[in-house]
Amino acid sequence: MKKLGILFALLSFPIFFYAQQYGEIQGRVLDSDGKTTLPGASISLEIAGTLRGDVSNVDGDFKIKPLAAGIYTVTVSYTGHQSQVIEDVVVRPDKITELGDLVLKDITHSIPGAEIYAYEDPLIDADNTGMQTISAKDIERTSEARNVQGFIAKVSTGVSSNAEGTELYFRGARGDANLFIVDGVKIMGQVPSVPASGIGSISVYSGGVPAKYGDFTGGVVIIETKNYFDIYKSQQ
Repeated sequence: MKKLGILFALLSFPIFFYAQQYGEIQGRVLDSDGKTTLPGASISLEIAGTLRGDVSNVDGDFKIKPLAAGIYTVTVSYTGHQSQVIEDVVVRPDKITELGDLVLKDITHSIPGAEIYAYEDPLIDADNTGMQTISAKDIERTSEARNVQGFIAKVSTGVSSNAEGTELYFRGARGDANLFIVDGVKIMGQVPSVPASGIGSISVYSGGVPAKYGDFTGGVVIIETKNYFDIYKSQQ
């Protein structure tokens, strides 16, 4: 029985490992002049009550990884400067979320308290113009998103669906030629049934599909469901 237990654990490990989808957050911290870097700045975020973070290097750069796909609030602080809080920072699997240059104001020339900003999630990936991202906020803004497949077809270039919303057609390809990935699990051809309220983000590849997804004629739809902390945060 002990040997069977070990064998089961070994067989289960690759599946568990594959399902873990991680991304990272990068950026650079600058002084109030927008040019001088701030080495030693503290960058932090909270995960399940535990702080994670990094300290900017001599060039002001920082990197926080690995991070499970989800939505985070990032706080940047430096002695003698006003802290900056960036809310709703979206992290996607196998992607770098770039916060860019974060300019901290000198505390002697600023209003007390932290500056709060909302992260602007880019709709189009600059490194892959064939991919379009639909966030949870986009889905929540329209009642049409209850039919996820039809919503994908409506907002994505080169994608259409049948009347029932059970199939998606990418640039004329057959409906069973598409690849769907839900939280790391591959589903070929069949449109997965995922409640709109449980979706954290949808990434749609209608062209320029990376080779790592395999060889097929349709498109790729990557669905990341909300984790516990995303749901908890949305209810606050």
